Amino acid sequence: MAFAVRCFGQQGGQIRGTLPIDVSSYRNVSGHVIASNPFLHQTEAAKFWPHVAEYLAKGEIHCLPYQVAGGLEKTPEALEAVKKASGYKVIVHPNE
Repeated sequence: MAFAVRCFGQQGGQIRGTLPIDVSSYRNVSGHVIASNPFLHQTEAAKFWPHVAEYLAKGEIHCLPYQVAGGLEKTPEALEAVKKASGYKVIVHPNE
């Protein structure tokens, strides 16, 4: 979560996640834990999940940017990109 919080930069923002979120050391950032499993957390999930499509369409929630590195042979390059804290997820498709 700390990586996602740092991606906001100076403008800050709100983060929702399925893991505990400690935003105490970040200015202009608020956080809230949501439930990812409706069977374990029915109350929270019932409030959030019906609105996901609407929030995405309005741009109110965002996914982290990502880059597809390619097949398994690209793993070393993908790991180097992650080490540089590039601000995006790196995905490797091992079956390619």
